[in-house]
Amino acid sequence: MTKANSEFHKLLQEQIEHELASSNQYLAMFIHYDNLDMPQMAGVFKTHANEEYDHAMQMIQYLQDANIKPDVPAVPAVRNDFDGIVEPVREALKQEQFVTAKIDKLARVARDSYDFPGESFIKKFVDEQLEEEAYFNRLLTIVESKGATVFEVENWVAREIAGSATN
Repeated sequence: MTKANSEFHKLLQEQIEHELASSNQYLAMFIHYDNLDMPQMAGVFKTHANEEYDHAMQMIQYLQDANIKPDVPAVPAVRNDFDGIVEPVREALKQEQFVTAKIDKLARVARDSYDFPGESFIKKFVDEQLEEEAYFNRLLTIVESKGATVFEVENWVAREIAGSATN
């Protein structure tokens, strides 16, 4: 196995760190909502923590398949304390916007360097980031609604989850 030798592979190695950091941050948000006795919101962040971890694993596997030895990165500390129900969602949206910028750069680099396998691989992440930002924008609108109660937020999330299960 060789070390990352293209800009795309180097950026993908960096993206593994971003995905693992996101996973850990969403885990902290899961704990926050679980401690507020909000199982639906806790479930959203538990699911997202697992998804981000899975993304990192897919990226590691891609590098392995390309005969490039990935490094397991150190992951920065995450924020563990939040106020109320709005703040974590606002932070999650910022996190997704950050990841979107990084994924978009990966897509541009792959395309500009004619790395067709890399471009094909990263496309699913480009598509998913559009969905993730849209979801967290909708969720933020709900939790920021004047007079939205914990019960209403939990019901909205439950309906969203049920609706996505049928699609």
